[in-house]
Amino acid sequence: MNCLFCNKNGPYNTIEHIVPESLGNKRLLLIEQICDSCQAYLGKEVERYVLQRSPIGAWRVFAGIETKNGKPPTFSFRQPNRNKGHLPDSHFANDDTISLSISEEGEHEFDIEDEQVLKAVADGTKTEFRLVLTPKMLHMMGRFLGKVGLEILARDHPDFARSDSFDKMRRFVRFGEPIAFLWPIFYGSKGASPAISPCEILVMDSNAEHNCPYTLCIFVLGNEHWITCLNDPYPPPDIRKSFPDIALKLITY
Repeated sequence: MNCLFCNKNGPYNTIEHIVPESLGNKRLLLIEQICDSCQAYLGKEVERYVLQRSPIGAWRVFAGIETKNGKPPTFSFRQPNRNKGHLPDSHFANDDTISLSISEEGEHEFDIEDEQVLKAVADGTKTEFRLVLTPKMLHMMGRFLGKVGLEILARDHPDFARSDSFDKMRRFVRFGEPIAFLWPIFYGSKGASPAISPCEILVMDSNAEHNCPYTLCIFVLGNEHWITCLNDPYPPPDIRKSFPDIALKLITY
């Protein structure tokens, strides 16, 4: 069977983790469906970015999930000093001087480098830290969610996952094409005080049971739900009706 993303016939010398090991995944695996080249590229260019820069990386700290090498997780809010490429990757409102870690006792710790920010927190004038979702971040998160969703499909329905209806997502995941395009993401939170645990994944196939003509990937971390449509780059907001208990917002740019 050819590679899910590039359609080449291998080589297949490594096992693909559908969700990165750094998010605690030990069981969601694909064998001989993702070639070595695609695995290396997606791990280095897509997964690494998402784990280091996006809210998914912050949740890894809250969940206390150790890195692949068994180290305590950390997360920095810092964004690049200047934008490069087609999509902006920094924003003036982002709290660049904040980092998050977990102590040996399991307590979450915020490290504040800026004295003015520290003073504002102490006197109560600053009550939240802001991690701004930049266009580049949303572009990479869309590719990450698409990768996870297509690989879940390939595990259970390998032929269906290779059908023409997923070709646009396939190219977006592997090559980031179109380069300046954001695949829309639905976002919502459920519950105020979540029991933080490793991520949950669900792919909702288009069928009468769900009354939804789309194939959706639902990625859950803590109380946050990140949902993307795998077979349509312009999904209608009506998809939100499939999740009546979550106030979903459609994120695009």
